[in-house]
Amino acid sequence: MFDHDSADVKTLFIQELEKRVYKGGEYICKEGDSGEELYVIEVGRVDVYVGEIKVGTMEVGAVFGELSLIYGTNRTASCRVAEGTEECVIYSLSKIPFRRIQATIAMSSIEVSMETFNKEMSSLSEEQEQATWVPAEVELGEMTTHSVLGQGTFGQVTLVTASSKAGESFAMKRMSKQSIVDSEHQQRVILEKNALQAMECEFIIRLLGTYQDDSSVYFLSDVVMGGDLMSYMIEQDILKNEEANFLLANLCEGIAHCHEKGFIHRDIKPENCLIGSDGYLKLCDFGLAKRLPSTVVLPKSGTTEVVTLAFTMCGTPEFMAPEFVLSTGYTKSADWWAVGAILYEMHCGRNPFDKGGDLKKTFKAVCMIGMGREQIKINSSFLKKDKKATQLVQKLLAPDAKRLGRVRSREVCEDSYFACHKWDDMCSKKATAPYVPKCSDHMDVSNFERSTKKLEIEHYDAYTGDSEWCKDF
Repeated sequence: MFDHDSADVKTLFIQELEKRVYKGGEYICKEGDSGEELYVIEVGRVDVYVGEIKVGTMEVGAVFGELSLIYGTNRTASCRVAEGTEECVIYSLSKIPFRRIQATIAMSSIEVSMETFNKEMSSLSEEQEQATWVPAEVELGEMTTHSVLGQGTFGQVTLVTASSKAGESFAMKRMSKQSIVDSEHQQRVILEKNALQAMECEFIIRLLGTYQDDSSVYFLSDVVMGGDLMSYMIEQDILKNEEANFLLANLCEGIAHCHEKGFIHRDIKPENCLIGSDGYLKLCDFGLAKRLPSTVVLPKSGTTEVVTLAFTMCGTPEFMAPEFVLSTGYTKSADWWAVGAILYEMHCGRNPFDKGGDLKKTFKAVCMIGMGREQIKINSSFLKKDKKATQLVQKLLAPDAKRLGRVRSREVCEDSYFACHKWDDMCSKKATAPYVPKCSDHMDVSNFERSTKKLEIEHYDAYTGDSEWCKDF
C-alpha cells in the first residue's frame, strides 16, 4: 500500500479503517453504485464481475475501490466474496478520511520539495539573474504575413517576412486580445512572455520580439521549417533507434534548461516539438509554463510564501503525470513523465495511455502507475528494438518519488541511454542529425501542410477593454 514514507499517513490510514466480515457469495459493492469507500482484503478471496461475467479474483492484501473515490464516479464492476469462502474479512476506508490522507501526503510532498528547493535556490536565482533578452530590430509595421503554420486556442502562428531582413523569415504567434480576456488568461500570456524571454537554449524556440495593436498581441520567433515531431512520427509510424535517441536528447537538453531557468513547461508533447531544417529539435509553446518554485503574497497577512508545488490540472491527458490527476501536487518532474510517454510512442507507434479517447481509462492507467499499483507494460518487440530505451521509459513513467529527474533534471540527460552521444557536440550543433527534413528555402512550408492546408489567416475585431495587462508588449 505505501510507497510513501510518512508515518502520519500510515497511522491515519490504520486508525480510520473499519473492519467488516462477509460470507461466501455476499456483495461488497455493486456495479453502478456510487463509490464512497475503498477496501482492503485481510482474509479470503473476492471475485470481480462486469455484468454477469467474472473478470478476475483478488487475494489477501488486494486494495480496490479507490479509483471511484479519486474520480467521483460510480463503480465500474461488482465485487463479491468468492463462493465457498467461510469468512472474508474486509477493511474499508470512507471518503472523508481518504481526502485527509491525500492532504497529508500533499503536505509531506511540500516539505520534501522545500528541502530540494533550499539546496538549489541560490544557484537558481543566479541563473535567473543572468538571463538577458534583447529584442530584434524588427518593427510590426514592416512585416508581411504569408501562410499559416499552426493554430492555437487564442490565435494562429503564421510565416512572416520583414522588409528590413531580406532573405529571412520568422514565425509570428498572433493572439486575440478579446479571446484572452474573455477566457481570463491574461496572466498566462504574460507568463509565456516571461518564460520565453528567460530562455537561452538552442533547443528552445527563440523569442525575437513582442508587439501589440488594437486587436492582438504578438510573439515573433525564429521559424523552424521542418514541421512538428508529431507529423514526422505519424509519417514514419516507428522511428529508427538513432532518430529517437537524437531527437529525445535535443528535447531533454531543452527541458533541463527550462527547469534550470526556474520554469515547468506543463505541456510537453510531440506537437510542441519542432524539427529544424538542420534536423535539430526545438521545444515551443510555453503557454502553460509556470515559474516553479515561485513566490506568492498572501492577501490577508501580506507575507510572502515560497510555493514549491503546483496543483492546476492542465496539459494533454495522454502526457499528464499522475500527480496532475491525483491532485497531490506536482513539481518539474511532471515534464519528465511526458518525455517517457514520447519515447514510448517513438518506438511503439502509439502513446502508452491512448485509450481511444476514453479519458477515464487513460487516467486510470496513469494513476495505477502513479500509485505504484502497476508498472508500465513494455512489449517484447520494443525491448528487442532498444533495451536502453525501454529502461529509460521505465525510469520516467514511474511514481513521482521514484522518477528519474525528480531531484535533479540533469539526471535524465546523463542516463546511459544517451551514452552514444557527444553531448557537447550536440549542444554546439556539430553533430550530424540522423534525419534532416526537406526544405528548399526559408519560405518552404511543405512540412506544415499536413496540419494547416485548410486553415486561413484569421481576422480579429478591435479590443476596447482595459489594456493595462498587455502594456509591456
